[in-house]
Amino acid sequence: MFNRIFQTLLITFALLFIGCGSGGGSSSNTDQDVDPIDISEFDSDGDFIPDNIEIFLGTDSNESDENSNGVLDGLETTGIRGDTFFDKQWHIHSLGTETNYSGVATIVGNDLDILEIYHTYMGYNHGDNIIIQVVDTGVDKDHEDLISNMDISRSYNGDEVGDPSAVPDPPDYHYTHGTMVAGIMAAQAFNGKGVRGIIPFAKISGSNFLQNQSYESLSTAWLNGAGANEISVSNNSWGSYYDTDLFYEDLMEEGTKTLRDAKGRVYVFAAGNRREYKGNANLQYRLSNRYAIVVAALKHDNTHASYSNPGANILVSGYSGEYYQISPTIGTTTDMGSS
Repeated sequence: MFNRIFQTLLITFALLFIGCGSGGGSSSNTDQDVDPIDISEFDSDGDFIPDNIEIFLGTDSNESDENSNGVLDGLETTGIRGDTFFDKQWHIHSLGTETNYSGVATIVGNDLDILEIYHTYMGYNHGDNIIIQVVDTGVDKDHEDLISNMDISRSYNGDEVGDPSAVPDPPDYHYTHGTMVAGIMAAQAFNGKGVRGIIPFAKISGSNFLQNQSYESLSTAWLNGAGANEISVSNNSWGSYYDTDLFYEDLMEEGTKTLRDAKGRVYVFAAGNRREYKGNANLQYRLSNRYAIVVAALKHDNTHASYSNPGANILVSGYSGEYYQISPTIGTTTDMGSS
């Protein structure tokens, strides 16, 4: 479960935390909208799990260490409520330990600094879950660490609603990338399996646009598909190439003006992976318009990853890691049965 993810877009979730709008749910009525950081949510026992999520899980919101093993419930890696590899997810909580076979330890403090946010917010939103979209090579809707968070009603196989999975036999990395990105975003927490997403109770809308590329399929994913109004963020972790097409901007402009009852959807993009070959994010017009949030990749030591494109249009950087042989990398979901 520990693979290098090209241009991991962790800033997607920071955008949700700092107030880019309301959650999803079955209705788009504004009277059901709430601020993503809802001050009515709190963590009575201080175990990094908000009370409303503990009620949803059927656990005790007044007991911080239910199995009495000396580990707060929200940091647990064992038992039916633990996340097996959470202690290796340095981008969420860096412990200054080795997380893979590189022999390089992480650095305490070099993480997303969101652990304290977990006292109040994990994307559950009182059952009106935040909805995030992975526009990629597809997402394995049946993955054991994703299945509970999948939103098939807003997922697309090309421009058709339905199963966004796109995993060939035998598996190929380029066809599993969307599953990896989805795990970083929203693998379920406290289920006794695998890893934890950055917002682990968000709902995942998958799209395998990169395998079914057309104007129609991108329009469906980004703008006018079923339930599009309730999707908060579209994550586009694509490769980089020179382009001057304007239709990307046209779709994003419309989405930022009209979706989520005119609060707008956020469109997040990878800067690209070709720095070593003089790649530059400025050379992609879909990354150089005012509607795109462009993200570069950082290593565990807060220096840029060797592959991450530079560019004047880059707004933020998020943790990703370097090649797994020489750097801590991001732990996430991949093909069931593989590592």
